Amino acid sequence: MEYVSPNETISSTDDKSISLAIKKAKETGINKVVIPRQNQRTGSEKWIIEDTILLPDNIEILVDNAHLVLADGTYINMFANENLGTDLGR
Repeated sequence: MEYVSPNETISSTDDKSISLAIKKAKETGINKVVIPRQNQRTGSEKWIIEDTILLPDNIEILVDNAHLVLADGTYINMFANENLGTDLGR
């Protein structure tokens, strides 16, 4: 089964890496992102989320034994619909 991993779209933060994987999955029509246990960006088994990850419709996110945590001092939703706060989100 095909999917995109945030380890393929490494960016400056873990949430940006995941967001880029989501964008790539949508653009390629794969529509599936798998977040693995090992985070290649940091070399750890944690994915630290500093900003809300926006999800488009028709996307599948699989957290494959991964440990996602909010960054210290961060009080946000980890995931939200990309239409949140727009006319489409009403």
